[in-house]
Amino acid sequence: MENVKLKDENMTTGTEKERLTVSGICKIVYAIWQRDIWILPCERTGELETHPRTRKKDTINLLFSLIEEDKNLEYVEAIESNRATPVFHGTVDIPERIRRKAESCSTELIKSNFKNRIYRYLDENQRKYFWDGIQELVENTNIADDILRLGDFQGVQYESKGKDETVFCLFATSAIIFALSRSNDKWKINESNMYRPTATNILPEDIRQKYDPYTLTGRHSHSSALQFKLIKDGAFAPTVIFYSQEKALGYVRGKNLLITRIEYEPKAIRLCYRDAGAEGYTLRRVESRDINKIYEFVKGSHDEFREKVSWRGRNIEDMTLNGLKKEVWTGYAYFYSNGKPAAYVDYKLRVDSDIEMGVALTDKTSRKKSLSTGLINYCRLMFMSQRLFTGTYEENIAMRKTLENCGFTINYFYDKGSKVYTGFVRERIDKTDPQNMLKLTNSVYYYANSLLFGVRCAAEKSNNK
Repeated sequence: MENVKLKDENMTTGTEKERLTVSGICKIVYAIWQRDIWILPCERTGELETHPRTRKKDTINLLFSLIEEDKNLEYVEAIESNRATPVFHGTVDIPERIRRKAESCSTELIKSNFKNRIYRYLDENQRKYFWDGIQELVENTNIADDILRLGDFQGVQYESKGKDETVFCLFATSAIIFALSRSNDKWKINESNMYRPTATNILPEDIRQKYDPYTLTGRHSHSSALQFKLIKDGAFAPTVIFYSQEKALGYVRGKNLLITRIEYEPKAIRLCYRDAGAEGYTLRRVESRDINKIYEFVKGSHDEFREKVSWRGRNIEDMTLNGLKKEVWTGYAYFYSNGKPAAYVDYKLRVDSDIEMGVALTDKTSRKKSLSTGLINYCRLMFMSQRLFTGTYEENIAMRKTLENCGFTINYFYDKGSKVYTGFVRERIDKTDPQNMLKLTNSVYYYANSLLFGVRCAAEKSNNK
């Protein structure tokens, strides 16, 4: 951050593996703030007070103030330096009264207060620093049961999603709720036995008046049934609506449709499609009888792939054949009427619960018809609650455009030493000089957030209007 003067280099998250605690978040705020900030009422006047520079206790009080409504601020007792400083440094836990108050506080109040008391005062560079800093805290923390869905934001670059105010405030709010629900004492944190938030809205004192587990006070309730809307491209055809993912998938597969793009509404996933069946293609899962056909199909395009060092001399068609036979990889394809594949995509389930896509290939005579797009979007619909990962080589512009059209974003890697983000991994063997490891070329990796994440963001944005 060129425009941000760090007040204390030791406050950054780059040292000592700061975790997602009140201390960790406050150190980020302390490091980036360049202007005066207001704090809780001073002891003498009871009015909001500003200071010529940010102090450690100011950041603590600012974070704790997020659980208070505006009308109550003048009655809240500020945390003094002798108590706030140890909290800031993570050597003591947060006051019990703060934790109890946080447990009865609604998510919407914290999010609104964060937006009005912190977010609006940050410039573009500071917002990016805050976003990256929270991501690093999450990365260093054992989240356990990710009820707050912090994992949805991991790897999401500020430039792609963080500039959206709704997404930014949602991520920050989830991180703050997590921090307020767990131990702040770095000497007592046990990574295998952390606090686990039981809900994003914990029961307040008067359940009859305040408890809103379904967000009924918003325009779009979290309890609304999700719709799958199938909309035909370029035609005045009636929209087909399902409330069942299984039936939506069955309809697409049974009609041999091709999902050209996916859009989001606060309560619905819009699946725009065209009729691939009318063009002579059949959509179905690759069965055992098809494996040899897929092998020959991939082998016929062998020269279009770029070998990785990690393949250790194996070729892509043999790895595909082996993966399908062992059922490690599952394939879907559009087939010609003669049973030969026109386009093919495979995927596997990873131990981290995400989905990894492997080969994506279209027959040369059927290219520029979006067949790979249809298969990738079908996989996204199948695994609508999970993130998808895949990659290709840097020069494969056509595949990269297909991934971006399907909602994928480059997965950047952060080098702490150089402070540089890069989307490239040097691991592809140069065909002109395969033995020369100094001439390796780049891979580019991509990810796509879950479809439910897209619906959630659309609902949050609509509720904030």
